[in-house]
Amino acid sequence: MFRSRIHRIGLIAGVILLAAGCVLLYAFIGGNEFPRTAEEVLYVSRGETFLSVTDSLESRGMIRSRLLFELVGRLMGGTDRIQTGKYLFTTGVSNGEIVSTLISGKGNALIFVSVPEGLRTRGQARIFARTIGIDSARFLALTRDREFISSLGIADSSLEGYLLPDTYGFAWQQEEEEVISRLVGQFTKFYDGALRDRQEEIGWTTGQVLALASIVEGEAVRDDERGIIAGVYWNRLRKGNENWRRIRRSSIS
Repeated sequence: MFRSRIHRIGLIAGVILLAAGCVLLYAFIGGNEFPRTAEEVLYVSRGETFLSVTDSLESRGMIRSRLLFELVGRLMGGTDRIQTGKYLFTTGVSNGEIVSTLISGKGNALIFVSVPEGLRTRGQARIFARTIGIDSARFLALTRDREFISSLGIADSSLEGYLLPDTYGFAWQQEEEEVISRLVGQFTKFYDGALRDRQEEIGWTTGQVLALASIVEGEAVRDDERGIIAGVYWNRLRKGNENWRRIRRSSIS
């Protein structure tokens, strides 16, 4: 009798454990079928918690069960380790795959941003705020932060003119310092060799050259006018015209 009872208890416990194992396995590897599209983009912003991300996934129908997803997140230690970024998930993705991606950040998709010529730092800040979600006020503050500017190897009081227009790939809400460093790095590569030699030959600072370039860019309507306008200013500057003081003010403002 006693042995029979022990046997039944053991059998019941085994069934329970088997059922729990199946549920756990399903929680990790069971596919989540998206109701609207085959692919969904998920943005995870700075300061977001695992629960707020779960809210977003649930509201968009990207997970079958909130309870099972939270269980997987806790077992994988992902509730406090999710990475900021833009993630692309395909229908059928499992809870384990979603959590693993959010923890590692490996699925973080690049966002390509084109910065047109002629924009000042304020316009560039607006573009990056709109496309990759940075803090435009912090971006602008950093372009005038002398300590940060110096850390980039720039001997100037402002980064106006040092942020090279081009097309860049950035992560969603990438740090403002990293965005600026990338643009300045591209400028440093571009403004080298013959350009820097010519600058040294005429005895100007980089800031003065960029200030003149900014003035020319602002006054030129067509591309073929730039050379003419630059030549006019250059001749005036050689005569000590008031424009020289204008450029010096621009280079340090």
